Amino acid sequence: MPRRRRTAAAAVSGAMGVLAVALLAVLMMLSSGDGVVAALEAGTSDSEAGKGHGREGAIATSPSPRLPGDVARLNAPLETTDMPDDKLVQSYRRHFAIKRTEQVKAADSIFEKPQYERRFDLVKPLLDELFRTLRASQRALEDVDVAALRPVPVDQPEVLDALLKVWENMAFFGDLILRMPDQVHTLIDNHNVRLGLVRWGVDLCLESPVYEDTHRQQLRLVLQETGLAEEKDPSYINPFSEAYIREQQRLKQQQQQQQEEHLKKTLKRQRMRKRRLRHHDL
Repeated sequence: MPRRRRTAAAAVSGAMGVLAVALLAVLMMLSSGDGVVAALEAGTSDSEAGKGHGREGAIATSPSPRLPGDVARLNAPLETTDMPDDKLVQSYRRHFAIKRTEQVKAADSIFEKPQYERRFDLVKPLLDELFRTLRASQRALEDVDVAALRPVPVDQPEVLDALLKVWENMAFFGDLILRMPDQVHTLIDNHNVRLGLVRWGVDLCLESPVYEDTHRQQLRLVLQETGLAEEKDPSYINPFSEAYIREQQRLKQQQQQQQEEHLKKTLKRQRMRKRRLRHHDL
């Protein structure tokens, strides 16, 4: 299948430009951790819960739905770091739920595009930015003993900023590769640096208590999809892959042909039976 090669700038400036800019805003938001520490601390404040949420770079035309205990004042200054760890985890999970709503909406917006090329032109700039962000976070965490950190290390803002970028970007990567596997595989297969970042990012997220069961399951599916799982599941199938869709179409056509042949045989038997009956009457 021929695939058009276009730069990120060309993709944004083309007919899909408005959508591409909106989707890139998601990655811009994820690549900036400003104010997130304060957001986590403000997450348990009932007095602030009604003030909404958001970060610079969020999609202005697609506000996140209100959720119980929404994270507030995302750009407020750092106030305190003495919140108990379990409260910090709960607060970040609420924040994460808001981000996931935005990410899933962005991935669905791309998925609605029917042509391979249109999806590819939108996915490419997103993945380019996503992997740049992951690589920067990896460098920032190279000398950090992550296992020794608090679950949400608000007392180390630079470390927390790097962790937030990994947690949120890996979740979004899961949305993209599981919904649009063919486009994403084109951009990561045989790319050792990117595959290494995926493996590193998944491991980091699975080790974090802020990732709940649903998100952990998605990461395990990512490992299966990328072929990075230590134990490959022979029954794993991605229903969004073009190969699977083509196979289902082939099976459907085969089934229709079998039904048509069965119907023809049934009608033929009925006609032969009628002929025998008429002969008998004679």
